[in-house]
Amino acid sequence: MSIMAASIERVLDCQGSLAAMLVERATGFAHTSSGDESVLPDSAEAAEDFHLAYDILASTRTETELESVVVTTAERHYVTQAVPGGNGDDLLLVVVLDRARTNIALAGYQIGDHAKALSA
Repeated sequence: MSIMAASIERVLDCQGSLAAMLVERATGFAHTSSGDESVLPDSAEAAEDFHLAYDILASTRTETELESVVVTTAERHYVTQAVPGGNGDDLLLVVVLDRARTNIALAGYQIGDHAKALSA
């Protein structure tokens, strides 16, 4: 198992996590995934949604970087978290959470920590 795959596997330790994947931000290519892959969104669509949110934020002339996008349905939370890093590999960590079993504030914090660990 690669280091990247092992890191994605650890994301599933977050309460309510169903699945996770690591996506290339520019192309939508999924590098690795773990968990119940049937609940994951299409990787290219996840990247496109992040770009759309980034464009909306840019239109507000806000001088800040987009960190994450959260989409909530009746059953799930879909969290797309930017993976910080200066190595030129802009990645997104996409995590699907069971809404009934998740504290979204805590999960957001934990997913952010996992994203930082991926860039280390």
